[in-house]
Amino acid sequence: MGALHLAILLFGAAGLLGRELGLDPLAITAGRSLVAGLALGLVLLVRKEREGRVWPGWRWMLGAGALLAFHWSCFFDAVQQGGVPLALLSYALFPVFSLFLERLAPPTGRSPAAAPGLSRQVALLALLGAGLVLLAGPDLFAAAGRLRGLAGGLAAGASFALLARGNAARVRREGALALAAA
Repeated sequence: MGALHLAILLFGAAGLLGRELGLDPLAITAGRSLVAGLALGLVLLVRKEREGRVWPGWRWMLGAGALLAFHWSCFFDAVQQGGVPLALLSYALFPVFSLFLERLAPPTGRSPAAAPGLSRQVALLALLGAGLVLLAGPDLFAAAGRLRGLAGGLAAGASFALLARGNAARVRREGALALAAA
């Protein structure tokens, strides 16, 4: 449980730093990716995680890297445009996007219609969406920054769900650290 709290603290701190730096979201994303890639590469070398594992193919690395860059750029833009609370809470809808992705392509080979609870998921999504609109405030549609922040947070959540879904299918063969470092 302590690791979860640390992850939340680090993610929130990234949002605060993204707001305070005042740099372009692409510049923040590039710097963050460089530091993370070097750190994870070093961990891979020290722990020798590569033994018995397949290295992710260049197509996956290129696609996943582009999706991750899109995710972080959207997130940091959402922080700068809509503020940290709106960006974090709109991004936090990524589990809902994951549920919809699973419904589109269930991992067990079941048909999408066989998964129960679609009406419940749609109702939950409507309730969460209404909560986000209330959080954004009455000037959501009048203030372009708030609307852009909400849209950026939702795009960050959707892209993270896509990336997580793709990585989940590959993690046993390639290893979590190798996928993260790629």
